[in-house]
Amino acid sequence: ATIPSLDYRRATEVNAKESSFGGAFGGLFSDGLRVRAVLCVCIVNLTSCCGMACMMAPFAELLLERACERRNFTYPSPPCDNSDDAQTEAAHRMAYFSLASQIPNLLTVGLVGTVSDAISRPKALMIPLVSGGACMLAIALVPSGAVGPFSDGFWLLLCITALSSCGGGQLAILASSFSVVADITEGRPPETIALCFGLAELWLFFGMMSGPTLAGKLADDYSVQQSFWLGVLCF
Repeated sequence: ATIPSLDYRRATEVNAKESSFGGAFGGLFSDGLRVRAVLCVCIVNLTSCCGMACMMAPFAELLLERACERRNFTYPSPPCDNSDDAQTEAAHRMAYFSLASQIPNLLTVGLVGTVSDAISRPKALMIPLVSGGACMLAIALVPSGAVGPFSDGFWLLLCITALSSCGGGQLAILASSFSVVADITEGRPPETIALCFGLAELWLFFGMMSGPTLAGKLADDYSVQQSFWLGVLCF
């Protein structure tokens, strides 16, 4: 019979210690590098999801406000003859914006994954974070009137959104962040792996819940367009 090596016996002892929920916490916090990596992933998931979640409802309201302004009445106001046309225009533009942001995401998320495998996870994670921040900055700054060759600022915003969405968007952020968790928990017991992924998902969903609440508060206190600065700060 062969005698197990010292490294093998140490690994077996570590896995045995981490086989319980309390041991999973102990195994996680025993390595400072792993703790910092998981903490960074949690922060990225929290801020990026908060930034993305604070965009959709305020952006739909912003489109409706501008559609009402073009018809010479203020939103919100009592229904009038042009209110249905304004709502229809806002709905159409929201659909255009969704297509302009999501189709490039689907086409480029695989490219971000390839870059992640070739270089490193953290460096690849910067691509969707920077592009997402650029999209939020465009929404916060582009006015409703004519801008350069564009008769309406919305079409300029649509072009900027399509270009900035080539960074993979939220799909790439989530894929890269969970890849980081998978890398730092490789070879660890299932309990420690489940704990790290659970912490990452916890802050992800907390960001999704807190984003609309904070953006709605800023929209009420200041203006709808200024509420998108929250998304810029999150990215």
